[in-house]
Amino acid sequence: FPFRLFMRIPALPCMITTRRVALEATFRTAVLVSPLCVYQPAKAVSLQELSGPNNLIDQFFEDLELRVGKPVPGWSASSTQGGQIRLSDISHKGKYCVLFFFPEAGPAAVRNREEVREFQKILSDFTDLDALVVGCSGEPLDQLLVLSKAEKLSFPLISDENGSIAKAYGATALVGTDRQTFLIDPTGALRWKETNIEFGIGEFSVGRHAARVQRELFRVRNTDGWTV
Repeated sequence: FPFRLFMRIPALPCMITTRRVALEATFRTAVLVSPLCVYQPAKAVSLQELSGPNNLIDQFFEDLELRVGKPVPGWSASSTQGGQIRLSDISHKGKYCVLFFFPEAGPAAVRNREEVREFQKILSDFTDLDALVVGCSGEPLDQLLVLSKAEKLSFPLISDENGSIAKAYGATALVGTDRQTFLIDPTGALRWKETNIEFGIGEFSVGRHAARVQRELFRVRNTDGWTV
């Protein structure tokens, strides 16, 4: 996803590299490299702040990622089942939420159908585990309605045309929405996530993803305890 970070530091004879960031040391400015990067001076940052314990780089990426056990962003969106669906409404009912993002149609259309079809096949298992399955994509609602009717889905798909939900969850690709899944408990905390789905094989393939999510939900429910 595109983002900017601006900082100004003294001359450094090195380049610090992390997973998705390069801090380019020059005699005037070091800037986070991103697709929409713009050079802009800011306050001076010491080498200790960049490389020491609890350094700024690690803190920056921790802030960008949704952490297991931490609250997730709330959302509200139009649904294929009519009206708006809100995460807060799901939580207030004491339900878990399986929120899975999938790309817009095109090259991903076949895999999208496969993924939603597999969730539908074992939907009763999710219901038995007190979970609501919600699919999210940047497709317009009318296109999601076509998919929902074609696959006879009895769970909602929500439209994220402006990409705000995907962005809040870090589920954006270079173009459109990335295929990712988030398991959220009734308190609104993230309990599990899967982010490398699109090119998974075997047990980690798109076709087996729904079953994998169901097993993780069962594990979480065992951890939380069961209400009779």
